[in-house]
Amino acid sequence: MNRTTHLGVGFLLFLFTFGTLGCRIFDVDAPLTLNADRRLELVAPENLDELSLPVVVEWNIKDFDYANGNKFGVFVDRAPIGPREDLRQRVCSEFEDKPILAGDTRKPCRDDRERVFFTTEPTITFECLEPIDGVSAKNNEHNKHRITVILLDEENNRLGEASDEVRFEIIKDNALRGCQGLPPVDEDGKIIIG
Repeated sequence: MNRTTHLGVGFLLFLFTFGTLGCRIFDVDAPLTLNADRRLELVAPENLDELSLPVVVEWNIKDFDYANGNKFGVFVDRAPIGPREDLRQRVCSEFEDKPILAGDTRKPCRDDRERVFFTTEPTITFECLEPIDGVSAKNNEHNKHRITVILLDEENNRLGEASDEVRFEIIKDNALRGCQGLPPVDEDGKIIIG
């Protein structure tokens, strides 16, 4: 081997060593886990169900300590926080709630108080799920919702990687009726009783 080959091999070893350290592959705080955390399983509603309001979401949980303020975080139409992250909720200010005027550069504010919920029970009921802003009403797309449940500690830090998700659709004419406190209707517009 000549001097150029030795320098090339040395440079590649240097890149590999410091490249892997930069990626934190060997970091003890971020161990590589190959087993999925399957402690949490949503059982109702069924995935892709068509529902009327109110919507009851239920799940089963194994090996979860309810002590010390541990709870469930329920995310509606937004991604949950990642493992070992803490939850910071976005709350719109009075200024941000005002309508956007022509020439204004700000975007509409989505307040997390309407999209993130907490419960200590393995169930939650939604009396109202507003149609999703900015999504087409064509094919009832704005009434297709996603609920994700994760585990949180008392300080809203995510516990482990356990999560489950369900997607469903609120029947077209029932979405706004339910949010206005009106009884649901069937596909023919007749009021559903019971």
